[in-house]
Amino acid sequence: PSKELILKSLEHSDLLLDRNDPKNIIGSGFLACRANKQTLQLCEMIKYMIDEQPDIENQDCLHQLLSKNKIAKLRWEYLPQSLEQQNPVA
Repeated sequence: PSKELILKSLEHSDLLLDRNDPKNIIGSGFLACRANKQTLQLCEMIKYMIDEQPDIENQDCLHQLLSKNKIAKLRWEYLPQSLEQQNPVA
C-alpha cells in the first residue's frame, strides 16, 4: 500500500518529504521525487551548497532551499499522514 500511496501523491507533487518532528521540520531521511527539471535543479543546488560549505548538512540545504522557495515551480509536500503512521518517526 505504501508504493501506491506515494505514486498517487506524486501525481500532484514533484517531491515528497518526511517530517522530522511534530513541528513539520523538513526531513531528508526519506523522500520520493519525480525525475524532472525542478528536482534536478534542487539536487544540483544542494550539491553546490555542500561544495561551498563542506560542514553543512544536506537536510539544512534542503530546508533552506524549500523554505525560501528557491526552486521555481517545484511542487513539494510532506508524505501522506497515513504513510507516516505506518512508519512513525521516533
